[in-house]
Amino acid sequence: MRNIIVLHISALSFNKASGLTTSVPALVTAQNKQYNITAGLVISKGEKPENWKVEIPVFQFKKDFFKFSLEDLPKPFNQPDLVVFHSTYIPVHAKFAKTLKKRCTPYIIVPRGGMTKKSQNIKPIKKMLGNNIFFKKMVKDSIAIHCLTRGESQESSHWDKETFVVGNGMDLPDKIVRPHYKKKKQFTFTFIGRLDPYHKGLDILIEGCAIVYKELEIENCEIKIYGPDRQDSVKLLKQQIKKYNLEKIVEILPPVFDEEKVKVLQETNVFVHTSRFEGHPMSVLEALSNGIPCLLTPGTNISQEVSSAGAGWEVQLSPESVAEGIKTVLRNKEKVDEMSNNARELILREYTWDKVALDTVHYYLKLLNKQGFYS
Repeated sequence: MRNIIVLHISALSFNKASGLTTSVPALVTAQNKQYNITAGLVISKGEKPENWKVEIPVFQFKKDFFKFSLEDLPKPFNQPDLVVFHSTYIPVHAKFAKTLKKRCTPYIIVPRGGMTKKSQNIKPIKKMLGNNIFFKKMVKDSIAIHCLTRGESQESSHWDKETFVVGNGMDLPDKIVRPHYKKKKQFTFTFIGRLDPYHKGLDILIEGCAIVYKELEIENCEIKIYGPDRQDSVKLLKQQIKKYNLEKIVEILPPVFDEEKVKVLQETNVFVHTSRFEGHPMSVLEALSNGIPCLLTPGTNISQEVSSAGAGWEVQLSPESVAEGIKTVLRNKEKVDEMSNNARELILREYTWDKVALDTVHYYLKLLNKQGFYS
């Protein structure tokens, strides 16, 4: 069996808070370790830093991507068997997809949550225009949609397009340090991500904390929320915290990266993510890989798996349910160590990059065979 040539195309911000900047190169790297695939990455938008080190073929177009053609690439990437577009509503991707259609080169879209019904309701007029102008056509001409979770696939079914499900991946840290609740002065709940109150459900989290304030105070708990400001979100969140008199318990903090993030995770007892909708949050996978049990809403698209694996708790998207979830955590502190082991095992079993690469390549081959493009 000859190698298949896969060309990934993605706009990357190279912002450390961006999941795409981490996950796309990691996927390409892992796929290149498979015996029957050669994968490369085209950066359609965003300028890679000089110190960005990845061991994969990367092609950077700093000027006008609208003029990009496959002939601009060296062999074998100038004649790919499959192209994979990451994210949605990027006009240059849609234009390039038209070129691929003319060449009879199949392509897949990885929407990363962008095609779900809930996502479509964000800026609906803008997305309706985008759908009518170019995106519906791009979806129609694709051979499949790669969803990151079963929930995302179900929420994207209205597009009437074949989907397959393979999640994001994670590299397990060689060594983890976990705080024992009896040896630590405070019991720490941590959120790390974009400070988007609606998208990330931070408004719900704060209201839930207000309901369970007495328990949090008695158990000497702290809720630490780390992330970059987004359209005055820090101000809005602090106003909500002040409204409920939670200043002593809930704290909004700047984003953390690299070694600083490692230290924050090492001091975390439970990771919390109360999103209304997601693709497949890298922050949750990172927490699990560090052996941190997670308190999650269904919108994270991984809450049922985490709960079933005994690696955390699922709560519904309401202040009352979040409050009950927090109470459950505090009443079962002695189970956190066991859940820590379960969290690592879940990542090892389902979400290593090697497994993700193996699964994606399996679906690529299956789809290409079905379409008669590869045999």
